[in-house]
Amino acid sequence: MFEKSKEYLNSIAMRTDVPKIEVLYLLAAIGDPNVSEMNIVFDRYYKNISVVEKWRLLAAYSKIGEKDFARKEADKLPRKAERKDGSYYADDNAEILKYYTVIYGTADAELYNSVLAIAKSDAWLTTYEKANIVQALAGDGKVSPEKKNISFKLIVDGKEQNLELKDGEYTFRNLGTKENVKKIVIKNTSSSKLYVNSFYKGKPVKYDEKDESKNITITRKFVDMAGKEIDVKSLKAGTRFKMILTSKLANADSPDISLLQILPSGWEFDNTQTNIQSAGGDMIPVPVPVDVEEVDNEEYGESSSSNSVNYVDIKDDRVAYFYPLYSGEDKVIEINLIAVTPGTYRLPGTKVESMYNNNYRAYLKGFEVKVKE
Repeated sequence: MFEKSKEYLNSIAMRTDVPKIEVLYLLAAIGDPNVSEMNIVFDRYYKNISVVEKWRLLAAYSKIGEKDFARKEADKLPRKAERKDGSYYADDNAEILKYYTVIYGTADAELYNSVLAIAKSDAWLTTYEKANIVQALAGDGKVSPEKKNISFKLIVDGKEQNLELKDGEYTFRNLGTKENVKKIVIKNTSSSKLYVNSFYKGKPVKYDEKDESKNITITRKFVDMAGKEIDVKSLKAGTRFKMILTSKLANADSPDISLLQILPSGWEFDNTQTNIQSAGGDMIPVPVPVDVEEVDNEEYGESSSSNSVNYVDIKDDRVAYFYPLYSGEDKVIEINLIAVTPGTYRLPGTKVESMYNNNYRAYLKGFEVKVKE
């Protein structure tokens, strides 16, 4: 598999119709550099590529042993990403930090702190941005925490205890839960850094959900199998029905919309079909996978169905759709369902959003549903 991956990367590196500096960096990092293509990019295109791409290419040169050349050119570059149209991806500076560390062997303190500030902030980040930030802050990954005996103080509702880590660790179980504690303070009394991980287990406290709509709208309705709108707050076990979700984007296009719907425990997917429709088009059936091969295909985005949804991921209790959405277009998705297990449940909310832009998102709150005998 590794050899085939290298072959694929080399085939990309030889193409002229796709961005390939990241591929050239990967090849250099795994010890199979394409030096001729690196030189072509540097000689012909270096002046016109972004600051991040320049750092990436120089890091590739550093990986193949051209450290003096990489540092000489890197000395000329800014250590922060330039803004375009007033914005840039949050991980651009993280990528520069990562390549700076490769080239110079150590992190730039100012740049490190600026990336760390982003990681500590409440700023919305994509998973890709988060991954780049974590990787940049980790440096070369060779440093592991020392297992020190570090002293600290535990204060539970004002009562203090002086404690110490043993071999770098101290574990509390069910801390304060039985005593209904109101305030727990862990105070570091040593000169070393102390890190605390906290884990919670139990049922979440109920809270009042709110509908949300920011530059995208989502509507939801339920109909019986004949198309008549119904109230699903109380259904008889065995009832088959449909959930119809419609998303619409105004004044913009987005190629990376995701829609997620989780089912209440008393409902199941009806193993017939899930339908999708674009504005002005007919309903397009998307089969629910019922055998291993189809499940694998769906999971890896290789559905044989021809439709305007790029990817459908169906699990036992939820379904996610990934698709492009264009200005003024109505994307209509029908989900065939069946009420199965008697009881009282909560239908989770419906969420639709752009995967890479927090300015496009909408949410419809859920509600309580019952399944009767």
